[in-house]
Amino acid sequence: MALFTPSASPAVTVKEIDLTGVVPNVQTSTGAFVGNFGWGPVGEVTLVSDESGLVSRFSAPTDANTVDFHSAAYFLRYSNSLQVVREVDSDAKNSYAVNSNLIGTSAQSLGNLEAFENATITDSDGSFIAKYPGELGNSLQVSYCAVVDSDNGGSVAFNNWTYKDKFDAHPSTSKFVSDLGGKNDELHVVVVDEDGAITGTAGEVLETFPFLSVAKNAKKSDGTSNYYKDVLKLQSQWIYAGDFFIGDSASVSDVAGSNWGNNATTTGEDFHASGPSIAAQTVSLKLGVSSSTLGTDDILRGFDKFEDKDAVEVDFLIAPESLTDTPATTVVNDLISTASSLRKDCVVVASPSRAAVVTTGTNAAVLTC
Repeated sequence: MALFTPSASPAVTVKEIDLTGVVPNVQTSTGAFVGNFGWGPVGEVTLVSDESGLVSRFSAPTDANTVDFHSAAYFLRYSNSLQVVREVDSDAKNSYAVNSNLIGTSAQSLGNLEAFENATITDSDGSFIAKYPGELGNSLQVSYCAVVDSDNGGSVAFNNWTYKDKFDAHPSTSKFVSDLGGKNDELHVVVVDEDGAITGTAGEVLETFPFLSVAKNAKKSDGTSNYYKDVLKLQSQWIYAGDFFIGDSASVSDVAGSNWGNNATTTGEDFHASGPSIAAQTVSLKLGVSSSTLGTDDILRGFDKFEDKDAVEVDFLIAPESLTDTPATTVVNDLISTASSLRKDCVVVASPSRAAVVTTGTNAAVLTC
């Protein structure tokens, strides 16, 4: 029986709702792009949803990469899904710690975590290394505060440290090391935008890492590693820890503490730094180099990441700019082969080479007329 008046007993109420004004959700087309960017992981597929995400992951455009950056940015105006691979040429290098106390003598190109873990890192690579290749890393500065032997619990070096106010207390002894009978293993680390190239504000603090440990087997209460190299490797967006902090010379034997990097054991190690000048230091990262122009092999290496349709889903393979016809033909033919023979689920988007559409001198005058 239909109920037309309110009822105290359970009832079924029938309502009619007009859904004609609801816009159906349409799947966004996903593009795939390989380009030259100023920052970010190299040789890895990264999904970007908008231009702010592109800047956050790969940095703002420069004169060297403005075309590649804006090619990606313009696609994101029509879609919120772009798979991006950053590639670099052979000139690209990571920044590393260089100053009168911490002298690096060589730079490497460590484009991603796998490359870092497979590399041999020595004191010549610096005590800290920028996370990715590029000149942007030259704006990074790292400051740390540790414990010295006569530091009265860790407060002496800390009280004179520039970044004291960023931490709740001075470094001292972690519970993990204390439980084993050791002492003086803690370390504070600060990552700073020294020149303002990253944030626009010189001296802006980018990251803080409190109460890390220089004991290799140190653990947090949740069982994860608290060893400063492991923490920076997995959590920092900007730096890796390289070889041990070097003192007044470039000799690897002159490290900040004789037990740094050793496991804490029941013999009760003292992990103190070797002196006040080592316990609190600030170092600048320099000598990073960006790619100028990607070669054909660099671009094709990046697009190899999109050959397996089961590994990454894309609808468009977007060819980057080529300066002349020869590399343009090579890249486009390779993408067509990927789309038609390997994937069979996407299309290639390409433009003529720059030389074919941008001219100067007499030809430019004729075109103007």
